Amino acid sequence: MDITLVKDGKEIQPNGKVKVTIKVPEQLKDAKMIRVLREEADGTYTDLGKSLVKNGKFSFETDHFSTYVFVEAEVEEADIPYTGDTTNVFVSF
Repeated sequence: MDITLVKDGKEIQPNGKVKVTIKVPEQLKDAKMIRVLREEADGTYTDLGKSLVKNGKFSFETDHFSTYVFVEAEVEEADIPYTGDTTNVFVSF
């Protein structure tokens, strides 16, 4: 996906980091986690990390608009946000 920002007919870059939220592409509709890769001018890719899918969308931060590649990633325990709830739950039968 090519992400471009245009002002007065010219492509510009953000001034600092911006949060980008995107609807999950149809090809990745069943993904729970998306890995974001940014294509650099020299043809290499920068891994911007993973993002949890929420309500059919995912977000990432960037300081540079370019071409991006999104791929499905595995969800690991460290990817799940900590809620701060330390309540113990006991179940008895």
